Amino acid sequence: MIIEIKVSEKGKQDIKNIWRGLAEYRLQLADQQIRRIEQKIALLSKFPLAGRKRLDISPDLRSVPVDRLVLLYHIDQKGDRTIVEIDRIIDGKRNLQQLFNDLESEEP
Repeated sequence: MIIEIKVSEKGKQDIKNIWRGLAEYRLQLADQQIRRIEQKIALLSKFPLAGRKRLDISPDLRSVPVDRLVLLYHIDQKGDRTIVEIDRIIDGKRNLQQLFNDLESEEP
Protein backbone atom coordinates (compact mmCIF):
# COMPACT_ATOMS: atom_id res chain seq x y z
CA MET A 1 0.00 0.00 0.00
CA ILE A 2 1.27 3.48 -0.94
CA ILE A 3 0.43 6.35 1.39
CA GLU A 4 0.62 9.85 -0.06
CA ILE A 5 0.35 13.07 1.94
CA LYS A 6 -1.18 16.22 0.51
CA VAL A 7 -1.71 19.54 2.25
CA SER A 8 -4.61 21.71 1.11
CA GLU A 9 -4.03 25.36 0.26
CA LYS A 10 -5.78 26.37 3.50
CA GLY A 11 -3.57 23.92 5.39
CA LYS A 12 -0.44 25.45 3.84
CA GLN A 13 -1.68 28.90 4.79
CA ASP A 14 -2.36 27.70 8.34
CA ILE A 15 1.25 26.49 8.63
CA LYS A 16 2.55 29.85 7.41
CA ASN A 17 0.28 31.73 9.81
CA ILE A 18 1.30 29.55 12.75
CA TRP A 19 4.97 30.14 12.02
CA ARG A 20 4.54 33.89 11.53
CA GLY A 21 2.49 34.27 14.69
CA LEU A 22 5.04 32.46 16.85
CA ALA A 23 8.07 34.00 15.11
CA GLU A 24 6.93 37.43 16.30
CA TYR A 25 7.80 36.29 19.82
CA ARG A 26 10.50 33.66 19.35
CA LEU A 27 11.91 32.36 16.11
CA GLN A 28 13.13 29.15 17.75
CA LEU A 29 9.65 28.45 19.15
CA ALA A 30 8.12 28.93 15.68
CA ASP A 31 10.60 26.49 14.13
CA GLN A 32 9.99 23.92 16.88
CA GLN A 33 6.21 24.09 16.42
CA ILE A 34 6.51 23.55 12.67
CA ARG A 35 8.80 20.55 13.31
CA ARG A 36 6.16 19.05 15.65
CA ILE A 37 3.51 19.53 12.96
CA GLU A 38 5.80 17.87 10.40
CA GLN A 39 6.42 14.96 12.80
CA LYS A 40 2.68 14.44 13.23
CA ILE A 41 2.19 14.50 9.46
CA ALA A 42 5.00 11.94 9.11
CA LEU A 43 3.19 9.74 11.64
CA LEU A 44 0.05 9.93 9.48
CA SER A 45 2.09 8.78 6.49
CA LYS A 46 2.69 5.54 8.39
CA PHE A 47 -0.58 5.30 10.33
CA PRO A 48 -3.29 7.21 8.46
CA LEU A 49 -6.05 5.97 10.77
CA ALA A 50 -4.25 7.28 13.88
CA GLY A 51 -6.54 10.27 14.20
CA ARG A 52 -9.94 10.10 15.79
CA LYS A 53 -13.05 10.34 13.64
CA ARG A 54 -14.76 13.73 13.79
CA LEU A 55 -18.33 12.77 13.00
CA ASP A 56 -19.39 15.90 14.89
CA ILE A 57 -17.94 17.97 12.04
CA SER A 58 -17.97 15.83 8.89
CA PRO A 59 -18.36 12.08 8.24
CA ASP A 60 -14.93 11.65 6.63
CA LEU A 61 -12.90 14.01 8.83
CA ARG A 62 -10.27 12.91 11.35
CA SER A 63 -8.12 14.87 13.79
CA VAL A 64 -4.88 14.54 15.71
CA PRO A 65 -3.58 16.97 18.33
CA VAL A 66 -0.30 18.83 17.95
CA ASP A 67 0.18 20.59 21.27
CA ARG A 68 -2.73 23.06 21.49
CA LEU A 69 -3.36 22.80 17.75
CA VAL A 70 -5.59 20.33 15.94
CA LEU A 71 -4.58 18.84 12.62
CA LEU A 72 -7.72 18.02 10.60
CA TYR A 73 -7.50 15.63 7.68
CA HIS A 74 -9.39 13.17 5.55
CA ILE A 75 -8.41 9.98 3.76
CA ASP A 76 -9.13 9.02 0.15
CA GLN A 77 -8.56 5.55 -1.29
CA LYS A 78 -7.57 5.37 -4.95
CA GLY A 79 -6.76 1.79 -5.89
CA ASP A 80 -3.67 0.73 -3.94
CA ARG A 81 -2.95 4.36 -2.92
CA THR A 82 -4.11 5.97 0.29
CA ILE A 83 -4.14 9.75 0.12
CA VAL A 84 -4.08 11.63 3.41
CA GLU A 85 -5.08 15.24 2.83
CA ILE A 86 -4.39 17.75 5.57
CA ASP A 87 -7.34 20.13 5.49
CA ARG A 88 -6.54 22.55 8.31
CA ILE A 89 -4.21 23.05 11.27
CA ILE A 90 -5.93 25.28 13.77
CA ASP A 91 -6.14 26.24 17.42
CA GLY A 92 -8.02 23.55 19.30
CA LYS A 93 -10.00 26.20 21.19
CA ARG A 94 -11.77 27.33 18.02
CA ASN A 95 -15.28 26.14 17.28
CA LEU A 96 -14.31 23.49 14.73
CA GLN A 97 -17.86 22.71 13.67
CA GLN A 98 -18.58 26.38 12.95
CA LEU A 99 -15.29 26.70 11.06
CA PHE A 100 -16.20 23.85 8.72
CA ASN A 101 -19.76 25.11 8.30
CA ASP A 102 -18.32 28.49 7.26
CA LEU A 103 -15.91 26.81 4.82
CA GLU A 104 -18.67 24.77 3.22
CA SER A 105 -20.79 27.90 2.71
CA GLU A 106 -17.80 29.61 0.96
CA GLU A 107 -17.47 26.85 -1.65
CA PRO A 108 -19.14 27.57 -5.02
